[in-house]
Amino acid sequence: LDLDVIVALGHFAAEIAALIIVLYTVGYWAIGVPAPLLQSFKEQRSRLALPLLARRGRRFTSIPIPQFTAGLGDTATAVDAFCERIAFTPEQTRRVFDKAKALGLPVKLHADQLSDLGGAALAAKHDALSADHMEFSNEAGIGLMKAAGTAAVLLPGAFYFLKEKQLPPIDALHRHGVPIALATDHNPGSSPLSSPLLVLNMACTLFRLTPEEALAGMTRNAARALGLHASHGTLEAGKEADLAVWQIGAPAELAYAIGANPCVGVMRSGAFRREAL
Repeated sequence: LDLDVIVALGHFAAEIAALIIVLYTVGYWAIGVPAPLLQSFKEQRSRLALPLLARRGRRFTSIPIPQFTAGLGDTATAVDAFCERIAFTPEQTRRVFDKAKALGLPVKLHADQLSDLGGAALAAKHDALSADHMEFSNEAGIGLMKAAGTAAVLLPGAFYFLKEKQLPPIDALHRHGVPIALATDHNPGSSPLSSPLLVLNMACTLFRLTPEEALAGMTRNAARALGLHASHGTLEAGKEADLAVWQIGAPAELAYAIGANPCVGVMRSGAFRREAL
């Protein structure tokens, strides 16, 4: 087949123990290497870790790279790889990123969450939109990210849920002026978190960002991490009028109250879609 469809089934216990969430993703084989997830930022932005597929991939050496662009339309907006000892190796990731660039797709990297495999530098060398997690990233790689324009996406939900101890290198990111974005990393395995406001709170309490830094991480820098900063992320003439209206006295309140939701209106493309959440 020119395009292999990889179906990953995972089980996640929620309010009802018998609840099963079926997860699926589409991948391709790149010179014997299973693909990273083709991530559509227009839909669900979750990430799936598939170490089993990574291990299987090392046994295949003769499967050609498929021409998978036909029929995808505009759904594939980036290629996202999970580079870690339990997942794809740096060499496997390089192969897939080279193919993605040849197809005109930007890349993102799940980098250095559990160990320092040089993920920050690898992301920078491929002009990645972002390097995500980054708990163990070294300063040399962070310096390369600044030069490449690669944003850092910090994920406090995963840090909290996995009871991690190694904080991301916030000081080094500040020293080198790397944009710091924030996200929920919403997924059933390591970050069952869907609240952007709770992410703001966790970024301040766990990662010691200021409320202003956290808010920039969920807006301006988040748009940069998605490659959308020319049209989204700030309120400026000529940009998309996508915004939320909050009943608060100061922006810092968004990162303060746990469980509160002071949103009173949502605007999409300049039109109010609903008066309140």
